[in-house]
Amino acid sequence: MSTEQPQKPRFGRTPSRAQTSICQAVFAELQAQGCLLEQSMEQLFSEALGKFLADRFVTGTCPKCKYEDARGDQCDQCGTLLNPTELLR
Repeated sequence: MSTEQPQKPRFGRTPSRAQTSICQAVFAELQAQGCLLEQSMEQLFSEALGKFLADRFVTGTCPKCKYEDARGDQCDQCGTLLNPTELLR
């Protein structure tokens, strides 16, 4: 039986210069190898809130099972993965 105390998780910040440099190098390498694909997509915007809406916070009717409380990323009733623009209402 061990008497060691469990270590507490340590959380750090990622926006350091070193982290930024690593991320940029990985991105540049992926781009150089042709591994990245540029695409356009529609995003829903709330005039009232003055911001783009995260998929999870958009609700409507699932086009597959007609569940009326489906979210913009997934229908919790049938499990279908969705885009918010696919919702029926």
